Amino acid sequence: MRDSINSKRNNLNVQSIKKYLDKGNKQPVLVFFGGSTDKEIVVRLGLGNYTMLELTSYDLCDNLVFYLQLKIMSTKKIIAQEEIGYADKSGRQLNLSETQKLVCNQVHPITYEQ
Repeated sequence: MRDSINSKRNNLNVQSIKKYLDKGNKQPVLVFFGGSTDKEIVVRLGLGNYTMLELTSYDLCDNLVFYLQLKIMSTKKIIAQEEIGYADKSGRQLNLSETQKLVCNQVHPITYEQ
């Protein structure tokens, strides 16, 4: 991404993304965090034929204990779920920054802070 931003060539476009995803003999999977809007963008770009997964942090029992869930976006089927801990906040879903704080106790230089 950094190379694309600093490049003088137009290399961050649909064709370049598709070429990157189709590189090698692999089946690419797109993973979004809370990604319904991201999915819409990918579909509008014509890249909706790839497997898409959604990662969310959700309070299942309304007790401030959050679970990281991995779902197949087309069916909403949960394929993995793991408790990540307690967070004292209103609402039943954590944003990416809140999730990162529960999962990892390191401060990363690229982490967005509000």
